[in-house]
Amino acid sequence: MRTKKISKMIRDAVADEEHSERLSKLIEEISRQRGAKPTKEGVQGVVNFVREYAEHVPLFLEQASSAAQQMGLAAEMGQMLQELERYWFEANDLLPDHLGLLGITDDAYATLLLLQNLSDYCHSTFGRPLLQQNLTAANQSIRGLIGDPVVSIIEQRVSITMANAMIQRIVGQITSGGFSLPTRPDPIWGNASIDEIVNTRLGAMGVV
Repeated sequence: MRTKKISKMIRDAVADEEHSERLSKLIEEISRQRGAKPTKEGVQGVVNFVREYAEHVPLFLEQASSAAQQMGLAAEMGQMLQELERYWFEANDLLPDHLGLLGITDDAYATLLLLQNLSDYCHSTFGRPLLQQNLTAANQSIRGLIGDPVVSIIEQRVSITMANAMIQRIVGQITSGGFSLPTRPDPIWGNASIDEIVNTRLGAMGVV
């Protein structure tokens, strides 16, 4: 998967947000609609969370690909990641990419939702998660930020992807792979749990 190109898209989106403040304005509006009193620091905290969430995409794509490689499932995982790649490079997807950080939030959500769902399935079935971190709380927060109808469409696409026969080919071979996940701090969020990050950054703003 073209993770380097995705990383560049994320950097460009972050740069766009710095001068356009599209996402900042949206967060402030959502916060007010939900009865909160947004502060400049609070809004920036949510923007930082969304940026860091997006920055995790290349990291987790590489982690999932590495785990699949250890299991001898590189080809199968590659087919699944191609579905995600097509979504990333659709310029006029549900949230158009020209909207900067706001525009890639749906791409990041689709990617990390699919990877977390796959990781959950692997863990419940074989006791081995695919990912080192559990992104459920972060995904739920981004889901609340994006809202319907966009999230419903994304989740439908993710469900269709996971329903493919390919997923059965992947999980059906996991037990023969023998892989392990390294225990180390998250490269962006350090030793803090994702639940802590979500509660600290988003809770007071009424976003979650």
